[in-house]
Amino acid sequence: MINQAVKTWNRDGGPTLQGVALNTAKPYSTAFGTSKKTGKNLWELSSEVLPDPNNKETRQALDIALYQWLLTNPLQNTLPVDNIPFLTGFQFNEAFTLNEMGKALIAVNRNHDNKLQVSLEAFNPAKDILAPINAQSITFKILTTSYNIEEGRKNERALAIAEFSTKDDLTTARQIQIPFAAKKGDITIVTLAIEYTIVSDGVVKTVNDLRWMPSGIIWSGYN
Repeated sequence: MINQAVKTWNRDGGPTLQGVALNTAKPYSTAFGTSKKTGKNLWELSSEVLPDPNNKETRQALDIALYQWLLTNPLQNTLPVDNIPFLTGFQFNEAFTLNEMGKALIAVNRNHDNKLQVSLEAFNPAKDILAPINAQSITFKILTTSYNIEEGRKNERALAIAEFSTKDDLTTARQIQIPFAAKKGDITIVTLAIEYTIVSDGVVKTVNDLRWMPSGIIWSGYN
């Protein structure tokens, strides 16, 4: 998986990836610094949909994913890029990933004016989604965040929430328009987090067990 890489430090003080020292000469040092700063800001922007905002290993793994992408010199591109390598598919919780949760239900597309549209297909919550025993509802939290790498500036955030009961019934397909457009220098990620409620002793409770808190990046782009 992408985010199993854990940053450590070699004996000379340089960063390593899975035991291999990273090149800290320019432009590699620039990429490393940019990845750290970008990762920090994207993490902070996404905190409300992270299963464990204090998880240092996953936080560092996000930096590494950004570093790997930046080594391809993507900031020189003049056209928008969809689904950034190493970012799209990044999982914030390896204990229970979005892939393990069930079938792919969401697609994200960029339109001609750089705005995003999220399409949620019809599905049967009881058959298509893995859920804990006594699950009452399933909530999709879809957070779009944007950070301008060129200017070092946090941009807008947009949170869309779709809640479904766990009844054995087909839902209605939905289209969600993200209300802001990416600008030059922006890196944008769309994170999907799943939240379950269960009935326990007659009381409806939100599940806070990491084994039932999938969250990951389902789309990413750079302008």
